[in-house]
Amino acid sequence: MGGRRPGGEILARLKLQGLVDAKGMPWLKPPLGLEAQEEALALARGRPLREAGHLYRLAVPLLRGEDLARAVEAFVAEAKVLLSRNPKGALDFLQGAPDLPPVRLLRTRALERLGRFREALALLADLPESEEVRLLRGVIAFRLGRRQEAWQVLEGIREGSAEAWNLRGYLLLGEGKPQEAAEAFARAAVRFLAQGEEERYAGALGNRALALAEGGAAQEVVERAFQEALSGAKGALARARLLLNLGVYRERLGDFAAAENLYREALDLGEEGGSLEVLGRAWNNLGVLYHRQGRGEEAEDAYRKALLLAQEAGEVVLTAAVLANLAELRGERAFLEEAVALLQEAGHESLAERYRERLARLVP
Repeated sequence: MGGRRPGGEILARLKLQGLVDAKGMPWLKPPLGLEAQEEALALARGRPLREAGHLYRLAVPLLRGEDLARAVEAFVAEAKVLLSRNPKGALDFLQGAPDLPPVRLLRTRALERLGRFREALALLADLPESEEVRLLRGVIAFRLGRRQEAWQVLEGIREGSAEAWNLRGYLLLGEGKPQEAAEAFARAAVRFLAQGEEERYAGALGNRALALAEGGAAQEVVERAFQEALSGAKGALARARLLLNLGVYRERLGDFAAAENLYREALDLGEEGGSLEVLGRAWNNLGVLYHRQGRGEEAEDAYRKALLLAQEAGEVVLTAAVLANLAELRGERAFLEEAVALLQEAGHESLAERYRERLARLVP
């Protein structure tokens, strides 16, 4: 349901129980009266999982036994879809959901995607130990710059894990081994595809293209790798993220016009997919491009748009990046100091240190 107008019998019953507003849109914010909760629960029982989550959310106080088990499945199903395109939406959706391990794990994944690493680690500490939990801990360790810890996690993970191969690729790339990283990303892509995770499949292929670029592969090889990734990207947001990375590559080659076109195409796809994070990244990339070209007013306007989107999305790392870019554009240390503070609060010490170095180079 979530923003979609229900129809037919469901709409009539919701209206009778006061579960929709005057326009027929569902009220999705508990608490509700007992009778309304009972009606929401009865409706949820008869709906497919992907349509039942919001109804179960209205009836959380009544969830017991089989209802509780099915509700958790519904929460997880809906949150997984949201996670790929809107991690803040996934986190908001799970607020008030039963605090059981499958729900808490998805909350942790959403926090990690939003760059809120300290909060993510705190949730992980309360989860039962499993390979999935250990691997997520390794991903967060990598995000925090704790590479040795991430490698140690990988040593105990089965080789067939797509997430593990993806993390291995990132670690190898960070160690200056782009060819090995490209191979790891290729293996991750195959496994994501086998799992039916098309967005992550395309993302892993995009990571492979980036690794080839970092390794100095011929332009035609890198371009072909990006096109292979784009051909596998079925969703608007998967394509948008790839176009952003391809735009950065074209920008490094000095093809500013092509880069700008790619960023603007990514903006359109970000709008289509409804991702604040993608829109924020696109505007930030445009700001950097304009900054490099000496187009100061356009750069500041793009950075301001990116900052608003990053803050609305709760994207800590992106917010810090935009603040740092604004600091360098305007020569104002306060922006960069705030970026460092944000990163420290999120627990991202390695990136905070890099920004401190930028702060030291910034002319007062």
